Amino acid sequence: MNVIALDTETGGLVAGENALLSVGGCCSWNGSALEAYITAESQPSLSVEPAASKVNGYSLQIWKKRGARPVADAFRDVADWIGARLQEQPDAVIVCHNLVHDLPFLRALARANGHDDLCAGLHRYAWRCSQQRLIGLIDSGRVP
Repeated sequence: MNVIALDTETGGLVAGENALLSVGGCCSWNGSALEAYITAESQPSLSVEPAASKVNGYSLQIWKKRGARPVADAFRDVADWIGARLQEQPDAVIVCHNLVHDLPFLRALARANGHDDLCAGLHRYAWRCSQQRLIGLIDSGRVP
């Protein structure tokens, strides 16, 4: 199975209220990697909660050092990178560490930039959660 792994850092728990601060990714077949840091200032209607900053280490100075870009530029970087990977391996699945959290932020990023979805035409079953097996073990009582 070909895998595109994605992870986000966000300014809180609610897409559309909290800023998307970064998207990272890698793929299983060629070592290609993505690091897109996003300026919170380019998302003026969205917030960065103090508790989230403690978890993800966000600060304006650190993000600037990491090359943070405006949200529109970051969207193009992310969409182009995913699109290129899917051109290489059309059967690839996209795995997020916490899909329930990451996917709404990624979709909000696309909508904020005038697109219906981050990966137009990507079937909803192409998305996976890396915690899916763990959740099954917890649900079955094998992991407390």
